[in-house]
Amino acid sequence: MKNVVPVSIPSVPTGLGVTAGNALVTLSWNASLGATSYNLQRSTSTNGVKTTISITAPSTSYTDSSVNNGTTYYYAISAVNTAGQSSNSAQVSAKPMLPPAPNAVTNLTGSATTYHGQRAILLEWKQSISLNIVMNRVYRSTAGVPVYYGNVSAVNGVYDLGVKSGTTYSYYVTAVNSSGVESLSSNIINVREI
Repeated sequence: MKNVVPVSIPSVPTGLGVTAGNALVTLSWNASLGATSYNLQRSTSTNGVKTTISITAPSTSYTDSSVNNGTTYYYAISAVNTAGQSSNSAQVSAKPMLPPAPNAVTNLTGSATTYHGQRAILLEWKQSISLNIVMNRVYRSTAGVPVYYGNVSAVNGVYDLGVKSGTTYSYYVTAVNSSGVESLSSNIINVREI
């Protein structure tokens, strides 16, 4: 009869670290010798009801995308094999959040003009100084506070061709970053089409 080498319960995983992002938490840890899987436990309080997420070894990372921004999550991890399950690691916490809003567009100006023979208002502005700006949103109204009008690529100006002679238009512009977060509005301007 062959000798059977007993399997030992794997050691407690070490080095559990978390990084919070926009509606996600990324976790990583050090491998436990002999582990065939890991049980990642998540709770919304330090001693609350836990959700267990099973992760197959040798993976030592996991992205939890079933989280809500603004909620603090607590995590611990254990290692598993046929002999059993280790104790939990030290608990860590993370709070996913929307990234901060970009800086606002500034110095918005507008002038009545023509563009390729059409009546137009030329809007020009100083672009947001924030990184990862992917578009601008233009807001327009003929009666009070401007409402959403359309998106343009991240530029410093645009022609509004949908204008009528003798009408006064109010505008402001915002910047949107790659996470979809919109800045506060620029200054509001009023331009009368000639």
